[in-house]
Amino acid sequence: MSNSYLLYENHPEYELTEKTKPLPDGGSLFNSNELKFLNVHFLLQIGYLGGFVDNIEDIVNDVHKTIDDRKYWNTALKKISKYCNGSDGGGASLIPLDNNMMGWRYGSNNDKKADLLYYSYWRDKSPLAGIINQSIDKDLFFINDSFLSDDEINHNPFYQEFLKEFGVKRLNHALFKTEQGDRFLLSVQSPFDDYEGNQKNINDRSKKIVPYIKNYLSIGIKFDNINNTKEVFENLFGDMVCGIVFLNENNKVVYENKNIINMECYGIYIKNNTIIMPDNNSDYKFKLFLKKIEENPSKNFFKFYGKDGNILSVRIAYFPAQFTLSKASHSKVSKVVIFSPEFVNESTEEILREFFLSPSQAKISCMITNGLSIKEASVKMNISEGTARQMVKEIFVRLGINSQNKLISFVKNVSFMS
Repeated sequence: MSNSYLLYENHPEYELTEKTKPLPDGGSLFNSNELKFLNVHFLLQIGYLGGFVDNIEDIVNDVHKTIDDRKYWNTALKKISKYCNGSDGGGASLIPLDNNMMGWRYGSNNDKKADLLYYSYWRDKSPLAGIINQSIDKDLFFINDSFLSDDEINHNPFYQEFLKEFGVKRLNHALFKTEQGDRFLLSVQSPFDDYEGNQKNINDRSKKIVPYIKNYLSIGIKFDNINNTKEVFENLFGDMVCGIVFLNENNKVVYENKNIINMECYGIYIKNNTIIMPDNNSDYKFKLFLKKIEENPSKNFFKFYGKDGNILSVRIAYFPAQFTLSKASHSKVSKVVIFSPEFVNESTEEILREFFLSPSQAKISCMITNGLSIKEASVKMNISEGTARQMVKEIFVRLGINSQNKLISFVKNVSFMS
C-alpha cells in the first residue's frame, strides 16, 4: 500500500479491514464510469454507540457519490452531521485550508451567509485556529474544543456571535491531506442545545468516517482536474480546422480534438489509440516519420495524399522531456501531431475578405492556393483572364508580396490560424 493510503498511521487502535472500492488507474480517463477496481484498505464497521445505529456503510455510499457529483457534498455532509451527532441537529463542513482549493468548501448548512461570515471575518478567530496552524502539515490530526469550559464557550464571541447564529456549539475537527497534498478540515459541530457533552461519540465517529472522506475526496479532485483539463483542451483545439493529436512516448493517443473525426474523409482515423493512415504507403511513411523526428526534430513536416485525392500536410512537435496534460491525469505527452488539409475553405476566404482583401481578391487568392491557375480561376469567376491577372497584381501590392508562391504561403498561414 502506498503512503497516500496509510490512513491511520497515528491511530493503530483502529484495525483496518480490506474492502474493494473503485479507484482510477491514473490514466487518461475522463469519467468515473471508467474506473477500474483496485484493492484499498478500508475500515467498515456497523455497530451501536449510545443507542444510535452506527451504520457507516450508508455514509460511505453517500461520500462515494461525490466522485461523480462534487455538489453532492452538501447532502453527504448533512448525513455525516447526523451520523456523528446522533441527531438532526448540529452541522458538518468540508473546509479547504489552501486558498487555491476554496471551490471545494461545502457544508450541511445551505445558508450562504455562513460562508461569507466565516471567510470574511471569523476564519482565524476560532479557538482552534492556532492549533490547526501548528499541525497543518500533518497527514491526519484530530482536535476538538473540549479544553474549553461551558463558561468559556458562553463568553467567547466566536461561539456566541457566529456559531450560535447557525444553531451549533462545540467544534470537532479532523485535519487531513488528500493524495495530492491538498489540506482540508472535516468540521463537525454539535447542536447548540446539546447539554450532554457528546464530543467523545462525535470524535469516535469522525475517526471512522475520515478515511473514506480522505480517499474519495482525493479521487473526486483527481477526476475534476481531469475533466477540467479535457475542457481546456477542447476549448483550445476543438474548433480548429486541423486535426490535432497528442501522443505518448509509445506513440499512443492520449488526446485528440474533435476535428480528427473530420479527417476520416481523408482516410485518417484512430483505432486502439493508434493513428491509422489512408493506405499502407502513407502509414509506413508516417510511422517512419514518427521515429525519425526523435533523431532530427527539425524535420517535422511532410505531405501525403488522402483517399479522396486531396493533399494533406503533417506537422509534428517533439518534446524529448515530455510534459503532463494535468497533475491528475498522469498522461505524458511526447509528440503533438497536426493534420492540415492543403486546400483552404470558406472560413479562410471570409477572414481574407474581412481583414486583408476585397471579396473578389479573397476568392481568387483561395482558388490559386487550392491549385487553380489564374486562367482556370477567371473562368470560375466569370471574368476575363486579363482582369484576373490585374487583380492578382493588386493583391501583391496590397499584401506587400511579389509572387504567387508567397501569396499561397500567406493564404495557407491564414487558413491555419483560422
